Amino acid sequence: MLGPIGEERRLRVVHHVRPLGLGGCLQTALLVADTPLVLLAPCDREYDAADMPRLFDAIDNVDIALACRDTGSNPRILRLGRLLRNLAARVLLGYVPDPRPAWPGWEGSGRRWLIRRLFGVPLFDPESNLWLLRLAFLRGLPVQSRGPFAWVELLAKVNHLGGLLTEVAIPWHRAAQTPPARFFDDAWLVFRRPDFGPPRVPDSESA
Repeated sequence: MLGPIGEERRLRVVHHVRPLGLGGCLQTALLVADTPLVLLAPCDREYDAADMPRLFDAIDNVDIALACRDTGSNPRILRLGRLLRNLAARVLLGYVPDPRPAWPGWEGSGRRWLIRRLFGVPLFDPESNLWLLRLAFLRGLPVQSRGPFAWVELLAKVNHLGGLLTEVAIPWHRAAQTPPARFFDDAWLVFRRPDFGPPRVPDSESA
């Protein structure tokens, strides 16, 4: 469901002739949306609409601002590990890594590690599924995945193409979690044969 707000119609429902999965729904949303900024969000009450302005505050200098699910304070073992890592980075490399915006919980931590290491997505919570994005950057990107990995696929492609990403801590109301279907099948497909669509023309050349 897509909801550009107007005077006469506040909700627009798009039906697919055949099931295309979540990836197909995201692809359709990027094709038919007609506003410079698009908010993608799950319709399951995991997030409070009152927290959405946090994403708008962060979008000015990036292409995608997405939620980092905030479930509470970081576990003590993670705080200790980060303290040691920061100390080592400061002594050996002369810098301190960016702090974690929020703690999304242990569930899915293995997938998050895989996404960060294998696909190079520099985010702490790439599966939050709450984005505010600049449509111009993503409109031409094909979505190969059909399951929930489609979110990760788009992030990986945007990052590979030089897009800017940032995370904002957003309170998360935990819903019943089920293992994402097709996650690893779609991940393997995108890893082996990534499709970035037609060559992109820089803004200076298209003007």
